[in-house]
Amino acid sequence: MKKMSWVEKLDKSLELAVSDEIRTKIIEGSESLKSSSGPATKARWVKAAMERMDSMLDVQTRVEVMERCSCDFEVRKKEARKIYESSKNIDEFIEKLGNRCNKLVREGNILYNIKIHGCDCGWVRSTKTPISSTFCHCAKGYIVKYFEAVFQRPLKVELLQAVICGDEVCKFAIYLDDEIMGKS
Repeated sequence: MKKMSWVEKLDKSLELAVSDEIRTKIIEGSESLKSSSGPATKARWVKAAMERMDSMLDVQTRVEVMERCSCDFEVRKKEARKIYESSKNIDEFIEKLGNRCNKLVREGNILYNIKIHGCDCGWVRSTKTPISSTFCHCAKGYIVKYFEAVFQRPLKVELLQAVICGDEVCKFAIYLDDEIMGKS
């Protein structure tokens, strides 16, 4: 099975949420993008597509669409799950996991996932102008998939800061329940 490009994932995700007319308007111009398109070209297209999404869709729909577009690395999730299973508690898990999924800092029942050195996504990494935080729900989707696979339960994850929006770091809050916190 052929791996879908990010634009194909966006198109499929929009197909599940909006009319064909709106979907076509949002992905307008994507047909000219190729894998060899330069990073600045990709970033300009993403910026315009996110602006169209922001003007045409409500917040909840935008978040759901973008979360479905996220990368999903099975090997990374399985590795992190094994580390969690072998850990006595959440703090040992964080220490053992290291920087495999960005910097992790726990404050009470909130686990902060912090990306310090810019955006990981090649579609927007080279942007020189801010892009809507709508795009960052794609990264949030990855974090949700990753940590739900680790903890084997649904989690609330919140986007707090994003480099492509002008913040110094990308920062997400992962809310941990009592069972995760009480692991011993």
